[in-house]
Amino acid sequence: MSIRDNGIFVGALTLAGGAIIGAGIALLFAPRSGKNSRREIALTTRKAGRRMKRAARDISDGVSGVVDSVENATADFLAKGGEVAHGVKRKLRDTLEAGEEMLVRKKERPGNLPS
Repeated sequence: MSIRDNGIFVGALTLAGGAIIGAGIALLFAPRSGKNSRREIALTTRKAGRRMKRAARDISDGVSGVVDSVENATADFLAKGGEVAHGVKRKLRDTLEAGEEMLVRKKERPGNLPS
């Protein structure tokens, strides 16, 4: 889910929440009996609760997807970093061994190194 999609989603969620609150306020001021108004408010509240739960679940799913993507990218990055470090370590070891072999050969030749 892109940042733009998140903005649209948050806007839609805000609009829905405002509509629900507006409907609840309208019910409070509607010319009905108290019992009917309370029943209507309870019904509207339950609907709003269900919508909010769905919205929270959708947001949670979106966040889980982002977390999974970041986790995979991090694992890939660490694996590549480990491969690079292993390659550098191998090259360093090979260079040191080659230098050591060169010193041994120089020592074995008479007159190459001062005594």
